[in-house]
Amino acid sequence: MRLVMIASSVLCLLWAAGGCRPAADPYHPKTALAQYVRHVQANDSKAAYGMLSKKIRRGLSYEAFARKWKKNYAELRIQAADILKQLGKHKRYEVHARMELGQRRKVTFSHEDKQWRIVAGVGGGVETPTPREAIRALVKALESKNLSSFLKLLSADRRKRFAREMTLRLEKLKANLDRDIEVTGNRARLQYDPRYWIMLVKENGAWRVVEFN
Repeated sequence: MRLVMIASSVLCLLWAAGGCRPAADPYHPKTALAQYVRHVQANDSKAAYGMLSKKIRRGLSYEAFARKWKKNYAELRIQAADILKQLGKHKRYEVHARMELGQRRKVTFSHEDKQWRIVAGVGGGVETPTPREAIRALVKALESKNLSSFLKLLSADRRKRFAREMTLRLEKLKANLDRDIEVTGNRARLQYDPRYWIMLVKENGAWRVVEFN
């Protein structure tokens, strides 16, 4: 992995578009970006490493980081100069956060007017305003394998056959997500294989799966 990519993973938390707080605020993304730039200008790899998230540091030792820093330092200086230039343009910033509640629900927040506002994840269940988004949500749910309670009700043999069948359908569905969807009134149908299709119905403004062949 190139060091610039690692640095970008730090900046993705900090960079957005600014000004909801003054630059003097030590928790403002603009302040953190300026601090990162100073570390690059000072060639302080140890301080820059300290800005990485705990998750990244668990998988990347400081020694490995320092080697990559030294190898790509010229490119990092160019990146830092560009960041410094952008910081002077008074961009707006959007600060977001995500909280995981158990294994099935993630709540997304946005910082607005010095308060955290809920963006998604609670209140309305799964957001599926279009048939295609409903199908994508189904794919995501199947991929996350949140079927443990259901599977426990099946016999061992039926559980194995179900797993094989669902894997086959999931692979075909993922490969055909961009196919045309037939919409008739409050019903929609996607033929994702000569043998298989998925039917949806619109309920209370959201599309739900009614048949998964």
